[in-house]
Amino acid sequence: MNGVRQYFVANAVSVGSGLLSLIIFVRVFSPAEYGELSLITGAIGLAVIVGTAGLPQSAVRFYWSMEARGRDREFTGSVLVGGAAIAALVSLGLVALPGTALSVAGDAGVRGLLAVAAVAVFWTCVGDLLVGFSRARHETRWYNGAVSLRRVLALGGSLALTVGAGLGLHGFLWGQALGEMAACLVLLRKAQPRLSWRFDRDIFLRSLTYGGPHLLVVGSGLVLSIVDRYVIQFLLGADAVGVYVVRYTVAGTLSGLVTRPFNLYLFPAYTKTWETQGAVATSALLARASELFLMVYVPLAVGAYVLEERVVALVAPGGYGAGARVVGMVFLALVFHGLSMISAAGLYLTAGTGKVGLVTLAAAALNIGLNLFAVPRWGIVGAAAVTLITYAAQYAGLTALSWRTLPVAFPARSLCRYLVAGAVMIAVTVWVIRQELAPMLLGPLAGAVSYGAVLMLVDRNARALALQVAGRSLELRS
Repeated sequence: MNGVRQYFVANAVSVGSGLLSLIIFVRVFSPAEYGELSLITGAIGLAVIVGTAGLPQSAVRFYWSMEARGRDREFTGSVLVGGAAIAALVSLGLVALPGTALSVAGDAGVRGLLAVAAVAVFWTCVGDLLVGFSRARHETRWYNGAVSLRRVLALGGSLALTVGAGLGLHGFLWGQALGEMAACLVLLRKAQPRLSWRFDRDIFLRSLTYGGPHLLVVGSGLVLSIVDRYVIQFLLGADAVGVYVVRYTVAGTLSGLVTRPFNLYLFPAYTKTWETQGAVATSALLARASELFLMVYVPLAVGAYVLEERVVALVAPGGYGAGARVVGMVFLALVFHGLSMISAAGLYLTAGTGKVGLVTLAAAALNIGLNLFAVPRWGIVGAAAVTLITYAAQYAGLTALSWRTLPVAFPARSLCRYLVAGAVMIAVTVWVIRQELAPMLLGPLAGAVSYGAVLMLVDRNARALALQVAGRSLELRS
């Protein structure tokens, strides 16, 4: 699992920039403006998925075979040129689109941001394609640097035009677009020796054919993650969206510390294991990944539940509401999301990606139906509960479909041990926090130490992992 730790570096930069962006911009924008921004960024996310057309996944799938044939530079150039053309068409379509899901609120101001968003969509697509090849080559340092550069320049551009120039939502989106453009120009210059600008139609069509089903998977996943805010906008208005999105973003950003590195590492890792060692070794790899994922995720989920109000109070000003228990439920929902990327491996390996997309779309439809019932009655807390239900349903569906091809044992006994350690962590954290003289951060720190100590006593895998980390630390020192 060394690859997980390497991908964690870039992900930590993304998480840090995401939290910094959240802390700053909730103080710049009102809840209604922040709600509008979340709707437009959701539309950008969908457009980027369509614009990349699953080609980053094709890069991971075909790069090594192309390199073996001496056509890796031609492959890189063909995918990049063809992908940029698709991204340009999607961006132009976004400008020409007279109405989208954004118009559910009838907000002309939001729709007026689409032209700016189209520029951000194009450069974000190009950036995703460039970074996809570094992931395909397992060049984690190059990947870490590229992702960090994109995040820092996008955040810097948004700050300069929103806070410095006072351009509001337009400044935020223009800053994102210009930051992505600057990063892409730098990355293109670095990538120049490893690509050929000769376009091969057959290579591109093969890549597009493989990537198409992934477009459905990734797109349906994004729809599932954002559709609730459009329902909230329709039923409760932009202010409620702003409050909900702030809490959802806190949960999503912190949980991303675990889920995103696993996602980045696992697909190339289990694909290679499947091809070189077979189904049994792949199942064993995924079972170990499940245990490690839950071992790390449980303390984060426990901390999110206990410290929700304190964390939200630090991140957002009082206008974003208090008392709504959203972060903890979203954290629990996202554990099912993380486990789904493990349990669905059999579908990805046997051309069953379309089934993944259909299950996820069904979960999104369930999300809409349940939210139409829950949001009018329980507000954003109802939306969070629906998120938990639908992600659990998605996990159950994907596990059932993938089990016949590649069964992955669920680490139930290990989870019980992690929950026992988590209960001790809750008790220690709450006790320390109630000591008024203790700094707030001392509570989570004491809880994390107690979690680790209990795991060392009751879990063999935790002891083995600790010894492995300690051994490598001593090796580096010597």
